[in-house]
Amino acid sequence: MLTVFENAITAEEIMYLQQQFAELKATVEFNDTYLITNPDEIHELYNSESESLIQQERVSINSYPVAESVRRMVNRILPNPLKDSIPILFSRSVYPVGIHTDTNERDCRGHTIMIPLTSDDRIKTLVWKETAIAQSGLNAIFQRFQTDLKSFQPQPRISNKFNLRNCWLGRPSIVDFLQLDGVAEWRTGSIFKFERQQLHASNNYREFVEFKDYVLIHNDE
Repeated sequence: MLTVFENAITAEEIMYLQQQFAELKATVEFNDTYLITNPDEIHELYNSESESLIQQERVSINSYPVAESVRRMVNRILPNPLKDSIPILFSRSVYPVGIHTDTNERDCRGHTIMIPLTSDDRIKTLVWKETAIAQSGLNAIFQRFQTDLKSFQPQPRISNKFNLRNCWLGRPSIVDFLQLDGVAEWRTGSIFKFERQQLHASNNYREFVEFKDYVLIHNDE
């Protein structure tokens, strides 16, 4: 279930996190990278001739003092304190992520926690009620949508409200056949929390900003 904790972090705390993010981005390699390699997505959505585009860049901050500050902020909204062993990441998303889950076959329990460091309420994180484990589980849903559309119940056409072509290039769009759990807007001071197995995605924020920065935590509870 998606829960949005509004005004959970003060403006001063957000400014501190933004400053720490900028300092690390300038001095440390964000070497945990994810690429877009689908040529249709690259050409149709982003009008690029590149073979690949860097979608996300991340770095663990657990070894830096800012990590303890993040733990204190997040612990305000958690039923149990965040374990020291849980990775805390600074992440820059340059191109929007399509529908995915934050799981693999061995690591699939718990919640995703996000703290937006880029504030623009036109940036959305959409979370659906459907769940899947790892890419194989997600692929099974996609395959069923392509071969057995009647097994899906039509939902309100969210594709008319948000630009979600990064989620599905074809028509009809799968986003209009998934049960929406909620939409989180990227407002200053908010924290988002949802189950890691839940399908989720970003809208195409490239219409508004060049990239978005955030704190990302995959908790095991």
